[in-house]
Amino acid sequence: MTKARGLADLGNAYSDGALSNRNILINGNLTVNQRNLSIASVATGAYGEDRWKKTAGGMTQIIEELNYLPSTEYTLSGTGITTQQITSPASGDWTLPDISVTARLIQLEVGDTATPFEHRSYGDELARCQRYCVVYKNGTALAGNAGSTAAFQSRFQYPVVMRAKPSASIVSGTDYIISDDFYSDHVAATLVLGALKTSDLGCRLALSGFSGLTAGRTYAGVYNPAQDAKIMFDAEL
Repeated sequence: MTKARGLADLGNAYSDGALSNRNILINGNLTVNQRNLSIASVATGAYGEDRWKKTAGGMTQIIEELNYLPSTEYTLSGTGITTQQITSPASGDWTLPDISVTARLIQLEVGDTATPFEHRSYGDELARCQRYCVVYKNGTALAGNAGSTAAFQSRFQYPVVMRAKPSASIVSGTDYIISDDFYSDHVAATLVLGALKTSDLGCRLALSGFSGLTAGRTYAGVYNPAQDAKIMFDAEL
């Protein structure tokens, strides 16, 4: 079969909707942004839109070892990118060359030919991103119990199995409200993230900074919707 015939067949397959899972990049159009940060504005070494890490020369994505074929030619393409062929490493996680922070519709696929950008649903893209990062925003409800008069603990189950045991941090906002069975509100104006027992499936989360809790009592908690509060679980490469 000639290359021209192969490309024609590829085009027909694409038009018929038969091609999927061509793009091994996650969030190639930077539509998922759990951190609510722009890659153009974050510091070098930090993450902006999901899976995209700022570099001195732009941005990059680190591809997990099991998500690519080793020592294989791939084509990198997109809006604002010079289409190019790059070879995957023999092993280990693969860090892409620098890409402009203004690039979009970014695709990395096996072979020496760029095909049209593979659009995935937002839900599909979000689930792929959550393997590496999960952000709980204001309004997220928690159920748990008081470990002391000042501390509340709850169990989290992540929406997907994460890549590894994540680290947890309060990204922004501190005001947190919990209520007991008697509908008495307790506010932690200075929220402190305590010791965690975490795995790739979920964790036990401890939050302190409250007052007047009854140890052992069950409480339901929710971030104050008036604040842009977030707790982030990070398992990025």
